[in-house]
Amino acid sequence: MINRKFLGALVTGLGMLVGLQTVVHADVADYEVHALIPSTQIVGNHTEAFDMVLAPGQQQEMTFVITNHTDKDIVFDISKGTAKTTVKGAVNYTAINTTFDASLPEQIGEDMQIPSTVTAKANTDTDFNVELTAPAKAWSGLLAGGIKIAPRGDVAVKKVDQTDRQGITTVDKTIGVFIRNQETLPTAKPQFESAKLEMVNKKPAFGVVIRNPNGNFVNTMRLTSEVVDKSGKIVLYDDRMGLTMAPYSNMTWPINLKKEGLPSGKYTVKVTARWIRDSATGDYVDKVSDKREYVKHWQTKVNVEANETTVKQHKTWSWLDTLLAIVVAIFVIGIIVLLVKFAGLKKYR
Repeated sequence: MINRKFLGALVTGLGMLVGLQTVVHADVADYEVHALIPSTQIVGNHTEAFDMVLAPGQQQEMTFVITNHTDKDIVFDISKGTAKTTVKGAVNYTAINTTFDASLPEQIGEDMQIPSTVTAKANTDTDFNVELTAPAKAWSGLLAGGIKIAPRGDVAVKKVDQTDRQGITTVDKTIGVFIRNQETLPTAKPQFESAKLEMVNKKPAFGVVIRNPNGNFVNTMRLTSEVVDKSGKIVLYDDRMGLTMAPYSNMTWPINLKKEGLPSGKYTVKVTARWIRDSATGDYVDKVSDKREYVKHWQTKVNVEANETTVKQHKTWSWLDTLLAIVVAIFVIGIIVLLVKFAGLKKYR
């Protein structure tokens, strides 16, 4: 089952994942956005997102409340989308116009009807509704998406971090939307698909395709990556923690090349994923127990060919190079001989 504390933390931090802009100094937030929790909400779950149990084809109205603390009306742009894992190992809850993993039963973003804009009146609460229709066919797991509420203009929003220090910043607000057929969710674990040398996020890298075809989050994941040459030398290394994968999603994880690139040849790409932490120590669990996987090791071979953007040009010595060297040597020797003879003639004149 999905960790409820983790899902709550996800939703609390959703607003900070998108649209961070210019800092504005103010004493209070200009506006707040809240979700009115419906009766279909899972009991005991967070209050800042919709996490609902719905039957196939069931319609659900979701109500959002914008509290405007200013003396002026504020116009908000409303958008929607489906959760997708980014190349940085984070979750974009309002992804649209992109390719989703083949395991995704349905894009929840397409199941929601939203207003394009909402005007929040000055010094009062303004409600708006989003209509959601669950997929017609039953599905196993969690469908995840979100609603983004973006103010127009320079509007301040209070941000409170985990240490309760407050700052005022302009930021879009995203409220998560999660639906399931039943409370119990499948166990999520990553799967490795392939690796190749390519441009990832505009940088040359070994792109490792990692999938989460399960209806649950893979959370607080750690990825340890190595690229080994044919002599056994580790030429690239990367270790990242705290990564998250959305349900039914994939990502291309980059192992970035260094500036000097790599010689052409065969390389072994090794990646280890860990996604369970010990509740007492916080350390990643590196074993399999109770018939559950906690770690997965994977490796594959990748052939690297020389090109201008990814690898060093290591030129091999050919017979043409040898012939050219001989010609140059003969030419140089000929010049030297001529100079010596010319110097001798001048001496005896």
